Amino acid sequence: MRINKKTRRAGSKPAVSRLRASRRPAEDRFGALLRLSSEFYWETDAEHRLRELLLGGAHGSTLPRERFLGSAPGWHGETMEARLPFRGLEFTREHGGEARYYSVSGEPVFGASGAFRGYRGVGREITAQKRTEQALARLTHYESLTGLPNRALLTDRLQHAIARADRAGSLLGVMILDLDNFKEINEALGQAIGDRVLTEAARRLQSCLRGIDTLARLGDDEFAVLLEGVPDFEEISQVAQRLLAAVAERADVAGHELYLSASIGLAVYPVDDQEAEALLRSANLAMHHAKREGRNNFQRFSHDMAARTERHAELKLRLRRALERREFRLHYQPLVSLSTGRILGAEALLRWNDGDRTVAPAEFVPIAEETGLIVPIGLWALREACRQCRAWLDLGHASMQVSVNLSPRQFRQKDIVREIDAILGETGLPAACLELEITETTIMHSTAHTIGALHELTALGVRVSVDDFGTGYSSLAYLHRFPVHKLKIDQSFVRDIGADRADTALVGTMVALARQLKLTSVAEGVETDKQLAYLLEIGCETGQGYLFSPPLGAEALTPLLGTAASAAARPGAAPAGRARLRSLGPGRG
Repeated sequence: MRINKKTRRAGSKPAVSRLRASRRPAEDRFGALLRLSSEFYWETDAEHRLRELLLGGAHGSTLPRERFLGSAPGWHGETMEARLPFRGLEFTREHGGEARYYSVSGEPVFGASGAFRGYRGVGREITAQKRTEQALARLTHYESLTGLPNRALLTDRLQHAIARADRAGSLLGVMILDLDNFKEINEALGQAIGDRVLTEAARRLQSCLRGIDTLARLGDDEFAVLLEGVPDFEEISQVAQRLLAAVAERADVAGHELYLSASIGLAVYPVDDQEAEALLRSANLAMHHAKREGRNNFQRFSHDMAARTERHAELKLRLRRALERREFRLHYQPLVSLSTGRILGAEALLRWNDGDRTVAPAEFVPIAEETGLIVPIGLWALREACRQCRAWLDLGHASMQVSVNLSPRQFRQKDIVREIDAILGETGLPAACLELEITETTIMHSTAHTIGALHELTALGVRVSVDDFGTGYSSLAYLHRFPVHKLKIDQSFVRDIGADRADTALVGTMVALARQLKLTSVAEGVETDKQLAYLLEIGCETGQGYLFSPPLGAEALTPLLGTAASAAARPGAAPAGRARLRSLGPGRG
């Protein structure tokens, strides 16, 4: 049967119309979904030029459609050249001055004949996700206060640095740096000031390093430095010196004038250790050794440090038992009027007899400070000194005074004034016979509490002196604020009188400053006639040192409280008188 062509053609139009009509609801539905979507849809031609980019209605306008059309898209790469499907390919574009992140997936399109026609796919913006990931990465690898790498990132970098040092045949320096006395600053001035000190310290340390070096913060006041590509130990030492000098510069923080110092321990790869963690442990051990060597210095790791660390730990244990075992003693060193030679008083100095061995104060006092044992030990020393001075008064030495050192940690105790008042009442010592020595550093890091305590003590009648004056960089403005009575010039300056012109001049300046402030000047560590003559010449009033007497037990000092010191102290005194004083008591200690 023949089919009328016109009938066939006419019959096809309704069929096509019905097909198109049936597709419109689907297009409408997908169009609605597109308007709700946060994704975008894309197509390229065979030359990988973007020919279509449809943005979902919820996508926003951060992807510039017009700029992309007709050119290779930002995600074009080797995968598309190979005509392979891909998923989750990420790319970055700048928009409004900031980076925006996107993820795309696509598949190749082939015609009926198998000819490659291009790509099509979907994409979405992942900026918020990437920034969350970056924030988490920073939390994982950087510490929040200074923004420096943390221990985890430092260890990772150290492991890679070791591999590079092996290939280059160079040395690698690892340093652990700890700020000295930071805990005292933090406790005295508060955490907010402490945080600012840490960020300032981090800035100063970073300024001393190269771009290839790493500065990390390990926690609290402890930092680490990784030096790569160094040719010799001398260069590592020079960097350590620069770091110490940078930390030591004056810091003005929220109206507080602060002077910091640091202790540094260093280890060198591959000489000292070969593993990352071992290098960090060795540098840390050396840092603690630097602390014990007086702070504000650097020490290189040596294998005998382990034995010294073990000794340190043993001393901690024995020190805890020393007080209950009554192993502490007090020795007294006379304070002498330089003009008359009369003994005005004595400074109480702590001694520890650990079995058959006398432990030097320089060895055990830092441990006592570190552990907090200095508080009960200090109270024992204060009570014992007051009791002994009361005994001297009872023997008829009516003008006798006793000086007792208060550690920074003791002085920060909230009930320190009440404790001192109670001891005076318990021992019957008049307040005017007690002098408390506080270090210049304690004065500098004072708070409202410590200033208030000083005024309360002065109101009781207790006298206050600034110990080790000249070592803490204090200013005239600081001294004006405090009710102090004496300046004790540190023995490091007195020792160099006549030998070092700068120190000799400094002593004269300090005596003049004390006179201007109407304070008594005391020279510590007087050992020679030449020193004594100069001190008399510049008008220094009081002296203390081996020229007059070493520290003595109370029994040995009591006979000297008459006139014996007078002959020894005066210039031109009989040699026999001076020899008599020097023969009393044990050797220096």
